[in-house]
Formats: sequence, C-alpha cells, structure tokens
Amino acid sequence: CLVGDLMCGAESLLAYKNRRYDFSPAFYHVKSVLSKADYSVGVLETMCDDSQPYESDVLRTANGRPNSNSPSTFIGALKDAGFSGLVTAHNHNCDAGLKGLQTTINTILNYGMDNIGTMSLNPIIAEINGINVAFIALSLLSNGLDGITKNAENDLGRFSEGYAKTLIDEARNQ
Repeated sequence: CLVGDLMCGAESLLAYKNRRYDFSPAFYHVKSVLSKADYSVGVLETMCDDSQPYESDVLRTANGRPNSNSPSTFIGALKDAGFSGLVTAHNHNCDAGLKGLQTTINTILNYGMDNIGTMSLNPIIAEINGINVAFIALSLLSNGLDGITKNAENDLGRFSEGYAKTLIDEARNQ
C-alpha cells in the first residue's frame, strides 16, 4: 500500500489540548486497510523532533522558511495505523535541521519501521510474500537547506540522474 503525504499541520496540532498528542484516532478509518497490507509506505511530509518548536508554535523560521515539525507521537500513530516504512526524502526533510532529520529517522527506526530515502538508507529491500521489493526515494529540493550537509545525495536523498541509476543498479544486485 503506497500513501502520499502524511502531514501534521498547525490545525491538527492546535486540536490537541495540553500538548498531549495522540494522533491514532486520525487514522481510524484507514487503519484496517493499512494494517492488512503486506507492506505500507507513506511519505512523512514533516519532521518529528520534540526538542524543536512545532509548526503550530512557529509556522515559519526566522529566515521565512517553512517549519514542518511535529510531535514524535505522530510517528507512533503511523506505526499503530499499520505503516511499515516512511519516506523522508522530501522538501521538508531539513525544516528542523540535520539534527531534526536524524531524530526523526531514529524515531522511525525505534518504532520498527523502515526509513526510506535519507541518511544512506536507499534502497530499502523488503521481502514481501517471498519477493524482494526495492524502495528508492529521492527528492529534488529541501526548501533551500541543502547546504546543511556535504553529501546531499546520501544524507537528504537528493536526486540526480547518476545517483538514481546507481541506486537502481544496487537494488538489482541485492
């Protein structure tokens, strides 16, 4: 099962009183579909670093860039809903800085899900019903924050034709 953007916008965050964020009810209507799938992947179109301001607190950073950062419990709700892997190669993957991306990835991995597309976790090979399936995720931009790392291809999943071909070849050889 492939799902597009999973976001936790300011409106969603403001709905939770006293900063007790349980997002599981938001996935009530899709949980049965996601959890029955052999492997469910979604694009986590936010970072989840509890040490940084959430989008509902600071919509834009001081330099005017988006601040798509959500509570780490959002990832827990995605695991509970049935997701097996989350894509972090997207334009918001640097909104909370490199530390925010690393914290988000660690949270994904700690929940037992695959991180797809960033920090050299490309390709991800999942065995589904005895068949190896490769997941490769790449992104064209990181909201102008590509300079936070010296290796945007591996760290941020930055697209280039050569890098994509390398990943495809690597997946074929696994």
